[in-house]
Amino acid sequence: MVGLCAALSVGARPRDVCAQQFFGRVTEADGRTAVPGAVVSLVQGATRLSPLLTREDGTFGLRAPAAGTWRVRADAIGFPSQQSPPYTLGPRDTVTVELRLAPRAQSLDAVRVVAESRCRTHPDSGERTARLWQDIRTALDASAATERERRTPLELVVRDHRLDISGARIGSNTIRLRSWTGAGFLSAAPEELTDKGYVRQVGDSVAYFAPDAAVLTSPSFLATHCFRVTERKPLFGAREVGLAFAPTSDRTLGDVQGTLWVDPATSALKRLEIGYVVPGRTSSLPNASGQVHYARLPNGRWFVTYWVLRMPVVRELPGRVGDVAMVSMSSWREREGEARALSLRDVAAIAPPAIVIGRAIDSTTGLPLAESAIRLAGVGEVQTDGNGRYIFAVSDPLNVPAPSLLVLSAARLRALGLEPISRELVLIPGDTLKVDLAIPPVAALGSQLCPAVADSLARTADRTSSAPAGRGIVVGLVHDDDASSRAQPARVVATWAVDEAGDPTSEPTIRTAHRLVFTDATHRYALCGLPVNVPLTLRAESGEVRGKAVEVTLTERRLGEEVLTIGPITPRKPPRDEP
Repeated sequence: MVGLCAALSVGARPRDVCAQQFFGRVTEADGRTAVPGAVVSLVQGATRLSPLLTREDGTFGLRAPAAGTWRVRADAIGFPSQQSPPYTLGPRDTVTVELRLAPRAQSLDAVRVVAESRCRTHPDSGERTARLWQDIRTALDASAATERERRTPLELVVRDHRLDISGARIGSNTIRLRSWTGAGFLSAAPEELTDKGYVRQVGDSVAYFAPDAAVLTSPSFLATHCFRVTERKPLFGAREVGLAFAPTSDRTLGDVQGTLWVDPATSALKRLEIGYVVPGRTSSLPNASGQVHYARLPNGRWFVTYWVLRMPVVRELPGRVGDVAMVSMSSWREREGEARALSLRDVAAIAPPAIVIGRAIDSTTGLPLAESAIRLAGVGEVQTDGNGRYIFAVSDPLNVPAPSLLVLSAARLRALGLEPISRELVLIPGDTLKVDLAIPPVAALGSQLCPAVADSLARTADRTSSAPAGRGIVVGLVHDDDASSRAQPARVVATWAVDEAGDPTSEPTIRTAHRLVFTDATHRYALCGLPVNVPLTLRAESGEVRGKAVEVTLTERRLGEEVLTIGPITPRKPPRDEP
């Protein structure tokens, strides 16, 4: 039996769901205690793919974009990073990985800051900086992964204030909404911010860009900013340890500087404080500043609980003093957002449904798989229509386990000796997922069906080593009128004519090539590697009894399907050259 993949697309963005896959679990050192919300990612050399988070039971699933050698990396706050051994995956291979995280021997309470003037453009280059950066990056990666998952419902309050020069409010606007995608602000792409700056003139106003989690962990940000460990001992409250950053000295565009503050007792990221560096502006003018606060949910997900950005409203005056532009400030603009995580009960009544639609197709024939059962775990089962189409309208998607398994069961699959086609889905309120479930075409099916038949039966053989391998495949059943009296499975033999060089020919006078396979426990068979566009003779045999011969000609695009019979036929005669 062979497991097959499905083709999935969300909107107009198809994804390869038949790729190489890693499944596993992240636990503490005892191998039993799950680590929910651990950040897991695939690593190949210096490449680290976008991470995702473990589920509440510590399990995860990752897809590699291509065959090759990969490692699985796991990060969790308070634990050193762990990497699996390298695994070499072929197309559609699946590997199970278990990673155990041992607690760090020393907490950040023991980290003491010393003065350091050296600019470190990558925060993992110094021991103290790397130690702090690992926990910060884990929280930022988890926050970005939570955004991508879109499974954390939030209630947002976004306020836009106008203030006079003294800071007194002169006008406000408030928006309340519920969101599945974040806390109300998204930054520009990291490469765009590096190339165009964080402070830009847009018409007659100035636009300020705040870095989000994806920007702060991007290679372009890490390469253009210096990092150092710092600390603060406020008059009231606990000591804080932070990772301060500033643009490198060669930056000539408006840029961002700030500090990522961490609770030294728990290593958890608390907030980001930012300011702006604008070359060519008079230093006496107030500059923009902001804060971003982070929190961790019990299931390991991270989100932004509060953010604020205060920006001066300035206008440029005529004339310059040297290279410095003359500007004046007229007021402040302040934009802030608060987010509260909602329970499933809070949103069940208002969450829009999730829609799953698609079609079931048999690519070996080009025909739809009509009246076939499709089951969505946690939701129910539907039947495809005459065109192979189906639809699920899930009214309460947040109460459906994530991921949920979509499974196609069809008589056609059973006839071919294939397992049901399945796919894992994550249902998001308001989303429409288009999932086509297809039996692969013959060319793709051969790479899955034939090795699986060989592995499961382990009894395939060639009667001649010079038989040419082809792209033809024939599958079917063997009916044996007297199977109960036979101890061995039936043999299915294909014969065809070849010339001395082993090439197929229509002349049957040169030599006959043979290929055989044994039936499985359900009396099914699959013969692969047969020549196409050549007359073949198929026959089922059991012991000395031979079945009726069937003539067939295969093509590359059509799967051969034949039912063979073994009956009370005359026992097979030995060849003339046998004694």
